[in-house]
Amino acid sequence: SNPCEENDGRGPCSHLCLINYNRTASCTCPHLMKLSPNKQSCVVLKRFLLYIRRSEIRGVDIDNPYMNVMTALTVPDIDDVTVVDYDTQEERIYWADVKTQTIKRAFINGTRLETVISGDILNCRGLALDWLSRNLYWLSSENDESQVNVARLDGSLKTSVIHGIDKPRCLVVHPAKGKIYWTDGNTINIANMDGSNSKVLHQNQREPVGLSIDYTANKLYWISSGNGTINRCNVDGNGLEVLESMKRELTKASALAALVEAQC
Repeated sequence: SNPCEENDGRGPCSHLCLINYNRTASCTCPHLMKLSPNKQSCVVLKRFLLYIRRSEIRGVDIDNPYMNVMTALTVPDIDDVTVVDYDTQEERIYWADVKTQTIKRAFINGTRLETVISGDILNCRGLALDWLSRNLYWLSSENDESQVNVARLDGSLKTSVIHGIDKPRCLVVHPAKGKIYWTDGNTINIANMDGSNSKVLHQNQREPVGLSIDYTANKLYWISSGNGTINRCNVDGNGLEVLESMKRELTKASALAALVEAQC
């Protein structure tokens, strides 16, 4: 007998029905979905952790980090990835590869792999999507100068908006506020998204890394790796706070992400 025969080949499952070795049905789910507790119905996975390890990009369920929510992107499509971002509207992953000096994108199911930016992209250390105006920002060294660049999501209409960055590390954007944030050495910096009104937000942050924004609370977070603290402030720079409670766990931290329940 075929345990998946009924329900148009789905058997007892809401989506995919697989036949086990003992002729029983095993339900599974497509990308960005996971099994509900009844082990038959798939529910939409509205939050997951996307992370990189040089030659691979992976996505896992936040509640169960051993459960992959996507097929890993790896060689030969990836050589040495440094930064990644995700477009929820089109379910596309964007990443920078410093070995091939390119910025690429693909749907989260691995299809439609494309190179959107190529050539003269050295040491790309920041990548951020403006999901409102559908633009792509990145922080890299080009022609012996570090700068913030912007282009359409398909790589067209490329231009530079911030020049003369000395020691770039991170980049994030706040489209609703029209702001760009980046690190330069020991400083946290801010500018309008067209590059105007550039200024230092905070100094003496001792090797800041992992810029991240809580878009609901309008808070900017980063790791001060030299101090072993997580720091935060309002997105306008006011209200600087130093969170020392995780100092022991931050000796080698290099990335930070703010998870906001309301954004799920």
